[in-house]
Amino acid sequence: MTNYSKILQLHNEGNSQNSIAKTCHVAKKTINKLMQILDDHGIDIDKAISMDNTEIELLMKKSGKKHTSRPLPDIESCYRKYAAGAHLRELFKEYQETCSNGKPIQYTRFFELMKAEIASHKATRDMAAKPGVIVVWWSNIIHTDDGHKVYLAVFCYPYSQKITLRRCDRRTEEMLVNAVDAEFSEYGAPAYIKIDTNYSVAMQDLLDQYELKEMYLSDVIQIELRELHKRINDNISRRGFCDPYAVDEAAEDFSTYYNNEMLDNGKSRQEIFDNDEKPVFRNVMIEKFIWKKAKPQYNCHVQFDGSYYSIPAEHISAGSLELRVTADKVDIYRHDKLIASHARLHRNHQYSTFPEHMPTKEQSRYLKWNSSRFIRMAMEVGEACEFVISSLLAEAEYEQQAYKTCMSILSLRNLYSDEDLELACISAVRDDTYYSFKRIKQFLE
Repeated sequence: MTNYSKILQLHNEGNSQNSIAKTCHVAKKTINKLMQILDDHGIDIDKAISMDNTEIELLMKKSGKKHTSRPLPDIESCYRKYAAGAHLRELFKEYQETCSNGKPIQYTRFFELMKAEIASHKATRDMAAKPGVIVVWWSNIIHTDDGHKVYLAVFCYPYSQKITLRRCDRRTEEMLVNAVDAEFSEYGAPAYIKIDTNYSVAMQDLLDQYELKEMYLSDVIQIELRELHKRINDNISRRGFCDPYAVDEAAEDFSTYYNNEMLDNGKSRQEIFDNDEKPVFRNVMIEKFIWKKAKPQYNCHVQFDGSYYSIPAEHISAGSLELRVTADKVDIYRHDKLIASHARLHRNHQYSTFPEHMPTKEQSRYLKWNSSRFIRMAMEVGEACEFVISSLLAEAEYEQQAYKTCMSILSLRNLYSDEDLELACISAVRDDTYYSFKRIKQFLE
């Protein structure tokens, strides 16, 4: 972005055009053009220096060289229709239809002309969004001297123009979901959201939790956001930083300065947000949850975080199930249908088992794994092993809860001989101790 304010300052100090061009990295014709435009509009140098750089840039674009080879649209007429509610695309199509005798300008050129016209009418704030709207997008990539690549998740509230910048170490949907969740936790949930980037299931789940609706942004708001995006890139993304923490400091400094700038109405963006916008946000206490896939196990349970939750026996052959997990609840789904719901367990090797989920004796006969099979395998080892396995199955509240322990003990046959395993079981029975995989293995070692 050309720093016109600096060009004017250097010109006012009496520097030559060659010196100014070299210092500001611009062509001399740009300096000549700037002075000519100021002269055409009757703007003296002192007044021009006090103008915002964005205002001068819009003035330059609006007064730029006309593309005489192509007919230009009637911008004033287009603006009146636009102010009445017409969209830019509709106006551009109307303009194209009037160019039967010549080739129309491209849409990007039309957009720039309309952008300058809107700015000149100062219509931007008059047509701003209502309170309760948030727009989210990514900044450009930021490289740090220590080799990191970081990004800023940008949150803008169009009504007040307030912004929040949150650093993310990766440009992933997971990082953006966490940033959005943190923003809502701090300020509350708006009614509408516009996410100016691609997203999929994880973000959609978060939007559903907060009951947010996606919204269409008017052309005026989009113009504002493009200017803001450019300003963030100029002030942060294109600067050099020693490490990611320096990016945090720069983002905090810029957002604080930007939010406390005084607007034409005599109020700052932060003041408008605190007084007019934040009160309409919803203090929603949502139930945080995650989705996990789980494979049904032969003991009619699924495992999550070291604990086991029962499922109806008829679903044991399902290839995969979905778990919806909250802080205190685990819901189990198959093909979007709820098949079981449990209170969440928070200790390893705990079981949550419903008796109606367990197979009947008749059903067990046709299952691949059942108590009879474990006992037959234990009998192949010896009487003591059979006694240990039978005791485990009998002492469990539901025999399926002992299946994993039985399987672990019998799997020791792959590491030790049947004679050694039988001797370990004899030692356990002789000590009249509790039976567990860990205890049996101690005797083997």
